[in-house]
Amino acid sequence: MARPYRAVNRRLEDFYRTGLSARNTLSIYGGQENAAVYFSVTQLNAQSIVPGSGLQRTSLTLRGTATLGRFTVDAKANYVNELADDRARLSDSPGNANWTIAFLPPNVDPNTLKPGYTEEGTELQFSDNIYATNPWWVVNRFQSDDDKDRLIGALDVEYRLTDWLAIEGRTGLDWYTLRRRSVTPWGTAYRPGGDLSENEWRVLESNTDVLLKARHQLTTSLGRLDLNAYGGGSVRWRQTEMLGAFGSEFKVPGSSPSPTPAISRHSTTFPKSRSTRFTVPWR
Repeated sequence: MARPYRAVNRRLEDFYRTGLSARNTLSIYGGQENAAVYFSVTQLNAQSIVPGSGLQRTSLTLRGTATLGRFTVDAKANYVNELADDRARLSDSPGNANWTIAFLPPNVDPNTLKPGYTEEGTELQFSDNIYATNPWWVVNRFQSDDDKDRLIGALDVEYRLTDWLAIEGRTGLDWYTLRRRSVTPWGTAYRPGGDLSENEWRVLESNTDVLLKARHQLTTSLGRLDLNAYGGGSVRWRQTEMLGAFGSEFKVPGSSPSPTPAISRHSTTFPKSRSTRFTVPWR
């Protein structure tokens, strides 16, 4: 391809777009002397400067507090759903549109590389370096999506035994599932047969502790003495499950990968851990 040897001044503007983000929040609060409730929902829609990339996040939050006689209760729950479309690669050059645009010769107009593929459906190469991936091939053919659901909850209950002695129990839960899919399409110069990987993580962690708290003032011949002490124990439990599958060398050429790659493998992990701690500090 012949082109004049002169600088292209709008290379970045011709590839990147203006990234737009919109956040909307609705919250409701109500209560009385001894109790209160708060609820909110937040929607985030973030458009990346890289064409085709973006993030949508929805968050729900609920919290309630109450004082009932000697009891004080604080309960919180937060649910988050996050969808990411075509996350941009930010590491080495293969499949990294940002790297190619950054090191593209100054006389090459990114628009001349559109749409990124040939009539045969393979990557349109502009260099003998197969690892310098055509940026339009990346944004039009690569896939890198993930879907994450997360739930965070906490409960704090305190009971006052006397004016200076109280017992408190706290527990927290953090649970999420993350499903990630990544596709290197058939016809990519550095991986002609293409590949696909799909992984799912399920992670659950809980932390629970019980505290006995004392705060008392003592009058001595030396004056007033403030005593603060607490003792208790905590338990932490964590479980992780991971299921993964990988395939390469798709049997059927095309922009969408075949579900039956010629070479495939899978992996699974199920680690668990638990820790217990007791403490009795005072001052």
